[in-house]
Amino acid sequence: MKILAVAALLCALMALTPAAPAAEEEPEEAPAEDLMEVEKRTWRYYSGRYFLYVPKEMSWQEADNNCRRMGGLLASVDTYNEYQHIRSLMSNSGAGSVWLGSFYSFDAGRWVWSDGTPFKRQHWCSQPYNTGTQRCLLMNYIYNKKCWNDERCEHRFPSICARKA
Repeated sequence: MKILAVAALLCALMALTPAAPAAEEEPEEAPAEDLMEVEKRTWRYYSGRYFLYVPKEMSWQEADNNCRRMGGLLASVDTYNEYQHIRSLMSNSGAGSVWLGSFYSFDAGRWVWSDGTPFKRQHWCSQPYNTGTQRCLLMNYIYNKKCWNDERCEHRFPSICARKA
């Protein structure tokens, strides 16, 4: 009977004692935050695309490369509503100027969007120079409205990226 009581006591102690991890097992860590959830909070969905305001000031080429690393491109503007959406992103962020995804192509002799979208909608502050030194598209705040200006590509500004939904 005593042996039975000792055996029952040992079984109870073993059941109440947590098992130590094996030497080769790592302690379990808290799961990392889901990157898609992070992106859902930063990319803003609008009309079939996601838009992202990037506050870091970069040259046009650096901004374009940065958008590509995140799976997008510098934003193109196809409709007036997209233009208004980008204006609201700028207003909400306090941005004075941002790079958009267009440049003047001397080969084509016209402005083109880097994503291949036809360049049909235009919101110029004044007529672009197209002189060769100001070949990249900047959306900026002039006289309480946001409009487009051609700018030297090496200047540094925040940017707006876009990607398909």
